[in-house]
Amino acid sequence: MTVPNEYPASHVQLEFKESNLPVNLYHIMKGQTVELLRQCIEPPIRRNPRPGPFVPRPSLQFITNYLVVDCLRSITTDSCPVCNKRALPTDPKDIINDEGHPQYVYRIYCGHLYHFQCIDSYMKTPPFTGDSLIISIIKLSLNGSYFYL
Repeated sequence: MTVPNEYPASHVQLEFKESNLPVNLYHIMKGQTVELLRQCIEPPIRRNPRPGPFVPRPSLQFITNYLVVDCLRSITTDSCPVCNKRALPTDPKDIINDEGHPQYVYRIYCGHLYHFQCIDSYMKTPPFTGDSLIISIIKLSLNGSYFYL
């Protein structure tokens, strides 16, 4: 993390080097972090109807809190809603990065983490039709980076 001389008019710079999280969770966290940093220094795309100019806000504590509390602490303690077991193993070296593995972890629209086998079986039981393995996950590639929605 680098704090520029122009801070807080310019947001802190983050360099993502490596991660032991599953690739999809890493890309979600990285993408959201970049967007939150942008929002700290750029006015909203849609203008707020109330008067007043946009004022950049400090991003150091805000983004650190997001990464530690909202991402890392919650991701490492969340449970799969189907089996109620921890989504990620307690030992980081046991994290599975094979997307086809039954215990591979996906984060879906609602923000919950699911094991592949759990969401697959859940989506194949009524009221769902079972036509698709995982209809809630979309893999989007932008500039060589993958985002899971």
